[in-house]
Amino acid sequence: MQAKELTDEAIGVLVDRKIQEAVKWYTSKLSREREKTMSYYNGELPLRQSPGSSSYISTEVYDAVESMKSQLLETFAAGREIVKFDPDKPEDAEEARIASAYCDYVVFRQNDGYQIFSDTIHDGLIARVGVVKVYWEEDEEQSEEEFEDLPEEAIMLLTADDSITDLSAELDEATGLYSGKLTRVTDTSQVKIEVINPEEFSIEPQAKHLGADYFCSHRSLKTKDDLIKMGFDRKKIEAAGGVEDKLSLQAMPETFARFQQLDAGFKVDDSQQQDELKMVLVHECYWKIKRKGDKHAKLYNIVRLGNQTLEIDEVSDLPFVVYTPLPIPHSFYGNNFAARVIPSQNVRTVLTRSIVDHATITVNPRYQVLKGGLTNPRELLDNRLGGLVNVTRPDAVTPLQQSPLNPFVYQTLELIKAQTEETTGISSLSQGLNKDAISSQNSDAMVERLVSLSQTRQKIIARNFANNFLVPLYLKIYSIVIQKENKKKVVELAGNWVEVKPSDWRERKSVSVSLHLGYKEHDNEAEKRLQIAAFLTQNPHFAPMFQMPNAYKLASDVMKLRGMTAVNDYLTPPDKVPPPQPDPMAVQNMQNETLKAQAAMISAQSSQHKIDMHGAIESSREQLNEQQRQFDNLFKEHENKRKDIDIANKVDIAQREMELEESMRPQEVKQNMIVSPNG
Repeated sequence: MQAKELTDEAIGVLVDRKIQEAVKWYTSKLSREREKTMSYYNGELPLRQSPGSSSYISTEVYDAVESMKSQLLETFAAGREIVKFDPDKPEDAEEARIASAYCDYVVFRQNDGYQIFSDTIHDGLIARVGVVKVYWEEDEEQSEEEFEDLPEEAIMLLTADDSITDLSAELDEATGLYSGKLTRVTDTSQVKIEVINPEEFSIEPQAKHLGADYFCSHRSLKTKDDLIKMGFDRKKIEAAGGVEDKLSLQAMPETFARFQQLDAGFKVDDSQQQDELKMVLVHECYWKIKRKGDKHAKLYNIVRLGNQTLEIDEVSDLPFVVYTPLPIPHSFYGNNFAARVIPSQNVRTVLTRSIVDHATITVNPRYQVLKGGLTNPRELLDNRLGGLVNVTRPDAVTPLQQSPLNPFVYQTLELIKAQTEETTGISSLSQGLNKDAISSQNSDAMVERLVSLSQTRQKIIARNFANNFLVPLYLKIYSIVIQKENKKKVVELAGNWVEVKPSDWRERKSVSVSLHLGYKEHDNEAEKRLQIAAFLTQNPHFAPMFQMPNAYKLASDVMKLRGMTAVNDYLTPPDKVPPPQPDPMAVQNMQNETLKAQAAMISAQSSQHKIDMHGAIESSREQLNEQQRQFDNLFKEHENKRKDIDIANKVDIAQREMELEESMRPQEVKQNMIVSPNG
């Protein structure tokens, strides 16, 4: 059957019915339970059994809630980056890392993330659910500035700046420069995360979960002036009838219980003289309806003040994120963690009171006195230590007989303690308070295993916080910033100044949460990574795969696990590391080696030159010797020729002499006067 289209007037009537239905059921059921739980948490219940008896009250509820809260806060708000957006592609890894760091910046820097987590966890443990409202808050900051001696060009630039208003300048005729004042408007709009008081949030009784299919409302106290500043129509605000005043919210039983210890009472209304400052109850409702003119049912934000609808605006999603520590399937409100401990607090209180009362009566017993047995009854009533009591007979004063203390009281106390640990999942072992486990006979590894096993239920509650609260919270923050933040800005993320423009980021639907709960788990995870690093560097097969970017990522993860988020204060990213510079000693050694090599080369060249010169000398010597041999041979040849010629000449002379002798022999005979030249 097609949904009937609703007019604005009909929507207002139906919304009022939904509000009354949700508030009535809430007031009759949840508010009473939360009042009781808060009273037990504050140590006001159970009441004293009789006047004069012990007023001791056990603190099981307080201890259980605070122990669980401390574990969750240490895990999720200790400054570690535990929530990360998953990249879709390898090239998307850097943007996912920046987006994760920026959402951490929104939670812990722009908002008080620690206090938000603390209040949400506290409300979840005490009031079944903790509710957080996430929205974009439009805001601006104005500051007045003065300037002096600026030229006309600078004044024109200031005038063109959209962030500057109310500029007034005076010209100095002598210098031709301007001086004056201006107002600079800085846009400080941001994502706002607000923890809602449990009594301010209501949802229809049969809701299975938080979603657009169920009516929900946030009711809060605001002044008429606040509503006008928010942009609502003044005429509708003034015309609103049947407006609930602040008593309808401040008179809630759980509100009384919250301030009961301080006896704060109601806030004094000092707005009687000014109607616009009077506190009124405004309902901000979210409901999926088919409005007149719509083709399909849509989610609307409907703001109601009395019988007036201030606004009906279509929205894409609910602004709420809820945390339920102990969820119940098919029910929005889970189980009450603190209420589960109330029976233990009652029994432990009664048993401890009985021990205290028995000890008190033993020290100060009641007496039976015979009539007329006391000289002065005031002496017995005074009950001073060492005081005298005058009696008329020895048996005049006798202590009343008292029953002995039940011997099973102490065993019962231990039984209640064990039952409380089973109910809450918080044991003395998980808190490091068990003297039997923490002893010199047990190793650290055994203690860690025992503690880890004792924290199973705490881990489940922590996983509910991680998966059902942190994941939707970060996705909602991311969705808001990519829709609203369309200007570039430079922010410090994990020790680096990064320029971001969230409106350019892509849509994301996948978030992972790193959960390390309990005794030394962060240190253990860090130690595992260090062991992996040692294995990769020492193994020759894996060492080539373990490069500088991998080492930087592993070292940064180890530092973050140990609470050091400003990684870049200690490590430089690989892409910013300058090229490696040579070691001065190595350079000096290299220079020395070079000089030695040059000297060796020169020595070798000198030796070679000496060898070459020696070879040249030997060659010249050989040539000279050869020439000498040739000369000697030639000289011998000439000498031989000379000798041959000389012999030939001698022979010729001899022959000629013989011939001459022969020719002159007769005359010699005759004259004997011829003389030979040869003698």
